[in-house]
Amino acid sequence: MISRRIFALGLAVALASCTQPGTSPTADWEGKTWYLWSVDGVPTTPGTMRSASLRFDAPNYRYGGFCNGVSGTYTYGPGTTLTLGLGASTLIGCPDPNEDVYFAYMSKVNSLSVDGIELVLTTTDAKVLRFRAPI
Repeated sequence: MISRRIFALGLAVALASCTQPGTSPTADWEGKTWYLWSVDGVPTTPGTMRSASLRFDAPNYRYGGFCNGVSGTYTYGPGTTLTLGLGASTLIGCPDPNEDVYFAYMSKVNSLSVDGIELVLTTTDAKVLRFRAPI
């Protein structure tokens, strides 16, 4: 009887420590700065979209690169669903047209997955953004 209680207590402690997928500080995609590697299979090049970055530190995200940045909070799950909450943004005039394109993509992101060494974001209009983190 005592061993059942100990088992039940241990199980309760283990379950209580569980969190939603992707919100754990140990998620392999959190705590790293990711750089945009390709959009719909077309590689980015240094000096263009390659400077676009993204970082998740539960429950916060931030992205930017060119002249401005955006930050806010996110939720991940169920499944691969990613929701980027409205956040703060800098509003410096930016002559680089890639910034507007990147920010437009990020405003439509609804899914996150990991494919090998790449963080993959998919948008509501089926754009696929692949990011890589320096090793």
